[in-house]
Amino acid sequence: MSEPSTAQQEIKRLESAGDYLQDYERALRAIKAEPQDVRHKYIAVRCLARSGATRQALGLYERFGLGEIDDVDTPDDLAADGG
Repeated sequence: MSEPSTAQQEIKRLESAGDYLQDYERALRAIKAEPQDVRHKYIAVRCLARSGATRQALGLYERFGLGEIDDVDTPDDLAADGG
């Protein structure tokens, strides 16, 4: 596995502090900078859901097409990474 990016490190720090909405915003900035990085998309969805916005998180999950992607980390893999 490759080294986590600076964005991923910041996202993990925010998430571990329980600041899910700020973490969500950081993930969106990371997606804008690296739109092909599916990991940031999963993290954005996860943080939105953890903030209590589950309907919006489901909509974002569908908009990103995450259910149709086979070759990315599963939510369990992300949890093992500290998410």
